[in-house]
Amino acid sequence: MLGAALIVGCTDITLPGKDENDYTGNESDELTLVDPDATPETKALYSNLWAIKEQGFMFGHHDDLWCGRKWIGTEGRSDTKEVCGDYPAVLGVDFAELIDDRYNADPQTNGWKLRSVKQAYDMGMVTIVCLHLDNPLRFNVPGAEHYKVGGAWDNTSDEVVKEILKDGSAVQTTYKVWMDRLADVIKNLKGSDGKTIPIILRPYHEHNHTWSWWGSKCTTEQEYIDLWRWTVTYLRDTKGVHNVIYAISPQIDSQQSESEYLRRWPGDKFVDFLGMDCYQGINNLVFTSNLKTLSRILRSNRDRCRGRAEKQ
Repeated sequence: MLGAALIVGCTDITLPGKDENDYTGNESDELTLVDPDATPETKALYSNLWAIKEQGFMFGHHDDLWCGRKWIGTEGRSDTKEVCGDYPAVLGVDFAELIDDRYNADPQTNGWKLRSVKQAYDMGMVTIVCLHLDNPLRFNVPGAEHYKVGGAWDNTSDEVVKEILKDGSAVQTTYKVWMDRLADVIKNLKGSDGKTIPIILRPYHEHNHTWSWWGSKCTTEQEYIDLWRWTVTYLRDTKGVHNVIYAISPQIDSQQSESEYLRRWPGDKFVDFLGMDCYQGINNLVFTSNLKTLSRILRSNRDRCRGRAEKQ
């Protein structure tokens, strides 16, 4: 599920624009990315996302371009377009089945997903990628799927992340294969213009809750932080992935303070994009309060960045 999101960052570089409508204004020299070697298209996307907040918000829909209500795989269809008359501004898609032990189980669906990302880019949409990865400690259990042993919500062991982080372990070896596949998929996302497509990557989401193998039941705060940093470092530095904006997204269904929201925070140098998963339904007061909390965090981060710049 796509959540409300705000960008957090600062930098000392000028970010080029790609869109004919460049929203960067005078703030482009204050932004920074986790990846200093990000592609020009990735920098432009980030810059424009930062600035477009002055214009309004962007509506997104998960899987919108490749499946919907009572249809699947029909190119050009969109539930959003059929209801509203236009495509959404943001596409959400899950890459887990393209990279974990299910990677070759359903090539047709995988093809539809990848086609939808290219279509979204060509249409000027933004793509957010999540990862409901199987539990790498138990991935080879027959019949493993969501809510069963081996799936993303297999929280039966607190050893999973420990084993991923243990150099040379069998689980780390398996997980590196999955990350290698992810790197290959992301690096080979190409638009009709031949350029590499920038994406927002939202791994290990809802990490403050208990149901996933990376969640609060199975990991300590430091283990989660180390997993996040390990993943960013592996994709960026080891695999050379440079078209990613890294997004963190806790689940926030009740009113949260800034300190509660930032629990398990991997650090400013490892996060580009700040969001939340929200399932609170019609509780508008709580939702509004949490959006204001995100806004305060954003402003606080900008003030810290400006303070560091003034001292230099």
